[in-house]
Amino acid sequence: VQLYDLQTGYGNGKLIGGLPSNAINNFAATTDILYIATNGGVGRWDYAASDWINPLTTSDGLPTNVVEDVLVEGNYLWMATTAGLIRMNITTNATTLYTSASGLMGTSTKSLTSYTPSTTGAETTLFIGHDGAGSERPAVTTLGLTTGTIIGHEFDQLPSNNIDALA
Repeated sequence: VQLYDLQTGYGNGKLIGGLPSNAINNFAATTDILYIATNGGVGRWDYAASDWINPLTTSDGLPTNVVEDVLVEGNYLWMATTAGLIRMNITTNATTLYTSASGLMGTSTKSLTSYTPSTTGAETTLFIGHDGAGSERPAVTTLGLTTGTIIGHEFDQLPSNNIDALA
């Protein structure tokens, strides 16, 4: 890892030995920590110490070490995995697992993004992309971060459910 400072340029680099895997899937950052989703868990880089913190893995409550995406909202780190969506409290490391049994459109989650309306007091919505792994269908689930309301949105691959002919 090598940091780039806008005034001074590149600093001294560090080996990426703190990463749990060399297969990097995505990044999320707070003012203190850079979270790196990998196929071996979540690597964590401490900006102030310019050093690695122990990675987040199944030992920390993740259902699998393959983390496809990470997103920070408030005091929570959200992690998309093939075994479900994980919400981790950044302060306590307490985790909550969301799956199809919780109301998601599928258990396998692939991507995350959020939207906060400009209206004061409006709820931030988390958008969860599902890859359609196994018997699941590709879909998007929305999760209201204040109310916890879960709404599913399926995507059909065909423009109509009526198939009149095959060639």
